[in-house]
Amino acid sequence: MDSSMFKAVVEKVWADTGLVNKININTADIKQLAYHPYIRYNLAKAIVNYRQEHGLFASLPALHNMAAIDDSTYLKIAPYLTVAKGL
Repeated sequence: MDSSMFKAVVEKVWADTGLVNKININTADIKQLAYHPYIRYNLAKAIVNYRQEHGLFASLPALHNMAAIDDSTYLKIAPYLTVAKGL
């Protein structure tokens, strides 16, 4: 898609972010995390191992404490994750 086509349709495209089913990183197992297209098995395993060694994540930005998650990865996966109780 070229830039002129993008400009023509950009205001007509939207997404309801309230419909996103977020994954709780404090309760999800490796299989649940790895099911997400942006989180491969190795990253899912790293998240679960980190949680087991260091305790529950207090917030999503706490993922930055992991060596496996750089800024680019965090920005890609954060909208699909939560640490909220009861989800």
